[in-house]
Amino acid sequence: MDLGLEGKVALVTGGSGCVGTAVTRRLAAEGARVAIGYHDGRLPAERAAAEIREAGGQALAVELDLGDPASIQAAVRAAAEAWSGPEVLVSCAWVHPPWRALDGPVDPSPAADWEGQLRLNVEGTSHCVAAAVPAMRARGWGRIVLVSSGAAEDGQAGMEAYAGAKAALHGFARSLAQTLGREQVLTNLVVPGFLDTERNRRTVPAPALDLWASQTPTGRLATADEVARVAVFLASPANGSVNGAAVRVSGGK
Repeated sequence: MDLGLEGKVALVTGGSGCVGTAVTRRLAAEGARVAIGYHDGRLPAERAAAEIREAGGQALAVELDLGDPASIQAAVRAAAEAWSGPEVLVSCAWVHPPWRALDGPVDPSPAADWEGQLRLNVEGTSHCVAAAVPAMRARGWGRIVLVSSGAAEDGQAGMEAYAGAKAALHGFARSLAQTLGREQVLTNLVVPGFLDTERNRRTVPAPALDLWASQTPTGRLATADEVARVAVFLASPANGSVNGAAVRVSGGK
């Protein structure tokens, strides 16, 4: 299926992470020109960009720190100088909450957790949108896809700050959809469940992974590439009317 992304300019924040890397590859495979935003993952981002170029696509790695609005503006300028202002923004960047054992004590998130989660996951995302939207408005077309989390809708013990910050993105996206929709700039969320990723296999105890998989109707965890497939459709011209939606990719859990 041709999604109509050939030649479109896309900025992917968190492009060096598991979901971000999958999104950049899917966008590039559809012919989009991709600016891969990274913070700590410079080498993975540069490697992904090089692989896309070697395959005949167009990509570059750009530094992007959610906590620094100047860095966000610089990343958007880098895309504009290479091609043009971004028509597509896929926000995959996030701040990972600390892992807490399922049978451990449940205490409300401390103030420091709230400050960090809201400043980066919410304020940082809003700065990315503000930087990218002018180019979309100038063209009369754009797509914004924010990657949320099942914790925003279901909650999770010990992750009050993370779940709260992700939940804030839902109200933000729904409002953006109403504000920008008449200008043909559509905003949606992808809501992954707990994913089968290299990072999770490395950092989460195996019994917890097995428990999540067993509680999922499909009997397995979704993958980063499955999230990317949904995100790229929502970010494409093939999506003409899905606006303000939160699409779960969780196997039904």
